[in-house]
Amino acid sequence: MSTPECLEKRGFSLVEMLVTILVGAVLMGIVSTNAPRLKTMADKFLNQALYEEQYLVFLLKLEDEYQQSATSNPEGAERIGQLIFEQDENLDGDLNDSGERIAYRWNEKEQRIDRKSGSGNYQALLEGITAFSWAQTGDAPVCHQLEIRNVFSPKPRTVVYCMDDLD
Repeated sequence: MSTPECLEKRGFSLVEMLVTILVGAVLMGIVSTNAPRLKTMADKFLNQALYEEQYLVFLLKLEDEYQQSATSNPEGAERIGQLIFEQDENLDGDLNDSGERIAYRWNEKEQRIDRKSGSGNYQALLEGITAFSWAQTGDAPVCHQLEIRNVFSPKPRTVVYCMDDLD
C-alpha cells in the first residue's frame, strides 16, 4: 500500500527556518542603518516640492501686479531691496488706499522674498532664495527680467515680464 499524498508533504526544516530568519535580519539591518538617510532625502524632496509651489504662486502674483501697475518702471526696480508697484484700483486719483501700493523685498538674511500690501506688514512669500535680481531689459515694450537662485539648485531661474500694450 502506498502512503497518501497529504502524509508525504513535510514542513520546513530547522536549517531552512534559520536561513530565512538570518536573511530577514540582514535586510532589517540594512534598512535600519539607511533610515536616517532615507528620511533626510524624503524631507529634502518635500521641501523642494513646497518651494516649487511657493515659486509658482510668487510668479503669478508678481506678474499680475506688474501688469496692473500704473508705473512702467516701478520705483526701486533695479534693486530688490524695495520693489514697489502702484495702481489706482478705485480710480480716485491717488495711491493712498489700502492695496494700491504693493511692495516686495528680498530679505537676504532670512533668504526669502517678502510682500506687503498697503500699510500692512511684510509677509514671507517665497523662502529659500539665495540671490535675487530685477532689471529693466527693454523700453518698447517695457520689459523687466527677474532672476532667482534658490537653495535647491545653483542654476538661476530667469523670467521676463513685459508690460501689456495699454492702447
